Amino acid sequence: MHKKGSKESDKDFFKSHMPTKGSVEKISSWGKAGAKISYLTSRTEPKEVSQVKFVLEKFGFPKGRLFFRKKEEEFKDVVARIKPDVWVDDDCASIGGRGPDMKLDSKLGVKEVVVREFKGLSHLPDEPEKLLEL
Repeated sequence: MHKKGSKESDKDFFKSHMPTKGSVEKISSWGKAGAKISYLTSRTEPKEVSQVKFVLEKFGFPKGRLFFRKKEEEFKDVVARIKPDVWVDDDCASIGGRGPDMKLDSKLGVKEVVVREFKGLSHLPDEPEKLLEL
């Protein structure tokens, strides 16, 4: 057992995360249908980003580039930089909801799909182009 704040507990914090049920399968279906998959983490520290990458690989998420925020960037800045057709994210209910740092400029032309936190992606369509209709 590790004390809170110890180097050992900090070292493994993000490695202990698990995907929501059906998320790997859903994202895999999008990849098989031809979608280019990218991931975005809120983490900014290289060590934490590395742990997120570890979790994606450990649970068999489809290959895709992992984007992360630079210290001065907000989520919306990263999304504007990578310009995906669709951005799927959760509602961030556990931290009080999606703040202004996550609201995309409508002029960007990116379809936002917001799902309930911890409820997964299994209710979303298997065909990635249908995400644009939501």
